[in-house]
Amino acid sequence: MSIDQRFYCRIPYAGDVVVNGAIHAKGSNISEEGMYVFTGRPFVPGSTVRVEFSFGGRKFSTAAIVKSCDGSIGMGLNFADLSDVEREYIRRYVEENYGKAHAEPKKVIIVDDNAAMRRMYKTRLGLDGYTVEEAQDGLEAVGKMQSVHPDLVVLDLYMKRMDGYKVLAHIRANEALKNTPVIIFSARGTKNEIDRAMSAGASKFLPKTTTSPVRLSEDVKNLLNASRKTKKTA
Repeated sequence: MSIDQRFYCRIPYAGDVVVNGAIHAKGSNISEEGMYVFTGRPFVPGSTVRVEFSFGGRKFSTAAIVKSCDGSIGMGLNFADLSDVEREYIRRYVEENYGKAHAEPKKVIIVDDNAAMRRMYKTRLGLDGYTVEEAQDGLEAVGKMQSVHPDLVVLDLYMKRMDGYKVLAHIRANEALKNTPVIIFSARGTKNEIDRAMSAGASKFLPKTTTSPVRLSEDVKNLLNASRKTKKTA
């Protein structure tokens, strides 16, 4: 594998990361060149931080340069002073596990009439290794599901042409889709709305106003893991 190819050879990494000895972060993915983490705090691109983490059964402590930072999505870091031995260790571990991590990426459809909202959450889930499709309303989502066959759907409730309740009813009535986890993601988080969505077959209800991309990412991961275990025991 060439150096250029290795630069893009990343695998998901959900381990704990300590930044500057005090700030606790959660990893997202990693390569021999660097990692992506979420801290919930802003850092200046171009600045240098110190990160400590465990990976592949080994502990690392290295300076890292902040390449990008978005408070709601995460921070991209390039390792600055890993030894050749440490870098090679990470490279080998990533290459050995790359096929397993990317053999069959899970497919997620985000259905929301807010383009900026869709793209923000798509970016976060993409960093976790998912294949993410967008749909601007329920009608487009139903059409895409015929070919995409999603492993999970993130669904807004109130959209033009076809609302989320009709999409949810379509999913639960379709033999091929009926067991697909559906996260309702809505600005209307009243108890009545939550009860109605859950009664209609939602797997989870998340209010937009209080749900960060990282929180959504965690719920997506948990629901997909639960779905996989159910399929294995069925």
